[in-house]
Amino acid sequence: MKIGDTWRRVVRANAKTVSVQTGYSWTDRAPWHSVTDHQPAADIPTEAAGRPASR
Repeated sequence: MKIGDTWRRVVRANAKTVSVQTGYSWTDRAPWHSVTDHQPAADIPTEAAGRPASR
């Protein structure tokens, strides 16, 4: 999932929010309206998950 300018790997999802990896030992939650793009995890390079997207 792309949330703002950052690609993140999804851990969990429900009707209102999505939980994503942070690169630390915890996850972050984001409301669905903040998701700006999505694609399969296999298409996101490991080093890009959790870092701002390049412009």
